[in-house]
Amino acid sequence: TITLETFVKRMGKSMHDSVDMFNLLDVNKDGLVTTKELQGQKDSFKPALTEDEVETVFSGLDGNLDGRASLAEFSSALQAGKFYGSPSGQDGKKSGPQLTVWHETQKQMTLGVFKQRLGSSFQSHAEAFDTMDSTKDKFLSHEEFVSGVQAFKTPLAKDEAEYAFTGFDLNGDDRLDDTEFEGVLAVGRFYPNTAELDKAGVDVKPTP
Repeated sequence: TITLETFVKRMGKSMHDSVDMFNLLDVNKDGLVTTKELQGQKDSFKPALTEDEVETVFSGLDGNLDGRASLAEFSSALQAGKFYGSPSGQDGKKSGPQLTVWHETQKQMTLGVFKQRLGSSFQSHAEAFDTMDSTKDKFLSHEEFVSGVQAFKTPLAKDEAEYAFTGFDLNGDDRLDDTEFEGVLAVGRFYPNTAELDKAGVDVKPTP
């Protein structure tokens, strides 16, 4: 069975090249990779992907099982170093990277709701980012983000904070820089695709 590491090596790339790899696979540049696109490029791998490997790879990259792989799903898989649903540990249970999906048990945490709450606490996006960046290293760690948004005048609940963080983390490196933060706010929705990011002039930095 092909692993994510083998898939990446046969593409001639490394685990740090998530954005570059995604753009190569996204043939029609709509910000999503489909089985058909992967199938059409199977011969460019060295050695070429078999039909079974194409199926395994795609199902391992389609984290939310909607028949399409987004940049967020792709980057999260590479960051974790394994496909979604990969076996882990001696208990044989499935594990893998996490893609947060909103469960509609309350009012949905949209970017519009997030911006409204941010705006009630700060004069600008830059002020919010700088205030939450407690270490002043120009990045928001997961802990800094969750702590920061829970200190809004109308705070985010833990599940809202988790959903928002993964929606901002475009390259899946478990931290946010100002490009990701401002970029998602400019696009207007969490988990934007590459086409939307390009249109907004957002250049996402690959995972270091």
